[in-house]
Amino acid sequence: CIAPEEPKHRSTIADRAEPELIKDPKVQVPASVVEEGVDARVTITYTVGADGSVSDVSIIESSGIAALDRAVVKTAEQMKYKPAVQDGVPRAVKKRRTYRIKA
Repeated sequence: CIAPEEPKHRSTIADRAEPELIKDPKVQVPASVVEEGVDARVTITYTVGADGSVSDVSIIESSGIAALDRAVVKTAEQMKYKPAVQDGVPRAVKKRRTYRIKA
């Protein structure tokens, strides 16, 4: 009697549908903005690559202060993630984030 072959089981529990943020630098608010005092929001979209890097940062809701918007983009580009994983393979995903800046 030949024993039936065991079904090949691969756990997908370890897969992450969403990337995990591991480096989240603080926005360096420009001195000119701090002097004026600000309570603003900047919403961005970006891509987290299969290597965990951030690229394609775009502002979708501006603070109305160009220097502050640039500071948020620069900060976002420095974020680092553990990439999203699907079927054991790292993959790129689009994300959206809103920064609230009070200075």
